[in-house]
Amino acid sequence: MSLKFHKKASDWELPKMEVASHTNSPPLPWDTIDKIAFHYTGGDTVNRDTAKHLQASQSYYARVRGYSLGYNCAIDQDGVVWEIRGERFKCAANKGRNSETFAIHMLVDGQNPANPAMVAAARWMVTQIRNRSLNHISIVGHNDIGNTQCPGLGISEQIRLGVFEPNIHEDVVDQETGMEILGVPERVYDSRQTTKHDALEVRSVYVGNHAAVFVNVTATQAESGGFVTVYGGGHVPQVSNLNVTKNTDICNASWVPVQDGYIFVYTYPRVHIIIDKQAVV
Repeated sequence: MSLKFHKKASDWELPKMEVASHTNSPPLPWDTIDKIAFHYTGGDTVNRDTAKHLQASQSYYARVRGYSLGYNCAIDQDGVVWEIRGERFKCAANKGRNSETFAIHMLVDGQNPANPAMVAAARWMVTQIRNRSLNHISIVGHNDIGNTQCPGLGISEQIRLGVFEPNIHEDVVDQETGMEILGVPERVYDSRQTTKHDALEVRSVYVGNHAAVFVNVTATQAESGGFVTVYGGGHVPQVSNLNVTKNTDICNASWVPVQDGYIFVYTYPRVHIIIDKQAVV
């Protein structure tokens, strides 16, 4: 059974910059693959035209490093899975561990976590890979097997919480910390269903009777640059959860203390806010 991708390598490769033209790696060695390793871009902003993003990355790797992109696939922010090496060639993204790993490149901005569409696509790929292999397949970050900051704070936390596990249907409670990991992220707020946040506005958002919540906060359709702060009540703290620019989408995940069932959102620009609850204590 071959893996399925939404987009094949031929959907983005440029002439003379094909993956096959810049690697002599053997096919993916399914008999030794026992890990799915998640990576991130390490850049502040990803080109939303995924084909152009992959073309530029492949060109850089081929010209500067002398070999092809090393990931097996990439997942963009619309949840589209793009074949890079696929099964055709062994991974070349995890030095010293390439024969053990299938590398998934998550096209997030900066340290952001994967958004819900990316999470769903990642779970789909994890299911396919586990069905394809006879080995026990674990989910790790690049930093679990190498000395690196990759895949960033957001995705690393999602891996720790088990967000990419496709077979979680019930909430799981960590007996040591009391943290409840939600089987499926719960959308608790979406201002697109009501009204856009005004500039310099504070709104309360009900998240339930918890001490703290781990939430993914998305800012979209910002009318100017600025920042968003999510906090647990009292005076607005002098920190930001998101730094936004006009007409761009950006998200970030963080723990937020809860006050009487509510968290609070301060918006410097006029903007829409979306909040997904992923874990609670």
